[in-house]
Amino acid sequence: MSLSDLDEMALSCRTEQARNYVGEALACYRAGAFRASIVSTWIAVVFDLIEKIRELALSGDAAAQEIVNNLNSWQPLIEAGDAGAIKNSLEFERDIVRISNEKFGVF
Repeated sequence: MSLSDLDEMALSCRTEQARNYVGEALACYRAGAFRASIVSTWIAVVFDLIEKIRELALSGDAAAQEIVNNLNSWQPLIEAGDAGAIKNSLEFERDIVRISNEKFGVF
């Protein structure tokens, strides 16, 4: 797979923000900032999975709605520095691939 193939895959992202995250990861890779590329790729993956969960919630999926409600409730607490909300958010990020597969069959 060449970098041009990766550019084409980036264009297939459904949202502009997802394309931007993937583009940032590719730019880091091209610049030789490989660790930054890995981190940027992870951010893009997590963002994309959360967006997919949000779409499922909008379509009425109860499990997805519960996750979205949790995310929405944690955000103001995180901004206020609440350690419990930060911990919950980090645990969710750590488990998002498993959750996405087990609850929603994303993979």
